[in-house]
Order: sequence, then structure tokens, then C-alpha cells
Amino acid sequence: MLTFEKLSRHPQTFSRLTGVSTGLFREMTEKIRPLWDVRRDNFDEGGRSYNLSGLEEHLLAMLIYYRCYITYVFMGFLFNSHETTVMRAVGRIERIAVKVIHI
Repeated sequence: MLTFEKLSRHPQTFSRLTGVSTGLFREMTEKIRPLWDVRRDNFDEGGRSYNLSGLEEHLLAMLIYYRCYITYVFMGFLFNSHETTVMRAVGRIERIAVKVIHI
């Protein structure tokens, strides 16, 4: 399974797959985190948890999708999830990220 933690150990590969450095990626997560936490607080009372574990994996999926423009089937294989799960994750983080960063 592809995760931020695993991919960040290889900065050159990370940059080639996402189009940003690990430092810039961390800055992006810091900007998005307040809105992400507000959204996640709404689900503490119930609901299904996300298959992509957190903000970092959601943002990683979105950036890889934007950079490589691969199919959601392939993205699902990379993230060990179903294609619709990855599609929802990318849409979820897009709606939040567009408010804070320029995408």
C-alpha cells in the first residue's frame, strides 16, 4: 500500500510522482489541516471511517492523480482500496484544498 510515510523516504520519487517536494507537501497539509479537522469532527458521532487513513493519504492521492492522471482503478491498486473509494477521497480533499491552496 502506498502511503506518505513510505513515499517520503524517497524524496526524488515523491517529487516525481506528486510534482511537489516533501517540504511543500508538509506545508500544504498544515494549511489544509484546520479545515480537515473541522470536517472530521462532524463524523466523530458516527459514520464509516475513511479507507485512506488520513489527510496525508488523501492529499497524496489527489496530487498523484493530478500529476500522473492515471485511472482510479490503478489508484485503487496503489492505495489498496476500491476505485470508488479513491475517487471519493480525491473529491473529498479537492473540496477542502481548493479553499486554502491554489490548485
